[in-house]
Amino acid sequence: MTEWANVQVTAATLFTIDDSGSTVCTAIASHYMDGVQVFLLITNPERRNEGFATEVILRILEHYNLTKVYLQPKAFADKPMSDNDLFDWYLSFGFKAEGNMLVKYPE
Repeated sequence: MTEWANVQVTAATLFTIDDSGSTVCTAIASHYMDGVQVFLLITNPERRNEGFATEVILRILEHYNLTKVYLQPKAFADKPMSDNDLFDWYLSFGFKAEGNMLVKYPE
């Protein structure tokens, strides 16, 4: 069974997906300039390509639907995706490039 948890930690919120008692995907959103910044979107390597990262991003965008959401995509060392693929993946959610950041504006 998949379970969600949003935990407020100081000025940051941890978004997680747990499945069968194990965390499979997590990300942190923290106040940043005039919005929030998402960082450390991580999926358990054994559970990649199951849509968990997509679920987390959609959950974050829903949670912060009235503010700007910033992120700076960078693939991890084990390179499950190239930096370019990761960049394109975020663009598919409506993020726009602004300098070295991607920004999703409220709709």
